[in-house]
Amino acid sequence: MPLWVFICVLSGLGCILFIVITVVSNRMTQYVLTIFAFGTIYGCSPLVKTWVSDVIPQPAAKRAIAIALINGIGNASSIYSTWLWPDKDAPRYIPGFATTTTWLGVLCVGAFIFHLLFKKYPIERADHTETMAAELRAHREATTQKSQA
Repeated sequence: MPLWVFICVLSGLGCILFIVITVVSNRMTQYVLTIFAFGTIYGCSPLVKTWVSDVIPQPAAKRAIAIALINGIGNASSIYSTWLWPDKDAPRYIPGFATTTTWLGVLCVGAFIFHLLFKKYPIERADHTETMAAELRAHREATTQKSQA
């Protein structure tokens, strides 16, 4: 099964779990579902990074920038989470759960839309051995020119 399917299923499941958390009033149920719901977020993160590495095969610099952007956006949650989950919203934390649900929904829909776009506009994949050989040749030529100068 392609990675985008797992991303859609996991983020969709996360949306459902976060919606149930906000609707249910039993504390134990909320606690258990919160564990599973946040688990879907931690499951989506490596899947998205792997999928990006797969759909952006060449050049390596473009792939590295895409992965760095994903890491930066993901780690930015440490900055905005203090405002997203303030004590005044306890014990329900509706704004925090609503925002998290929305972002998981965006991830689910976005993964599906990008799948359709990648299907319509396929990526030209270079042969990895040819690419590595060309990079090694260029490096060798640059090193040779430096030593001759």
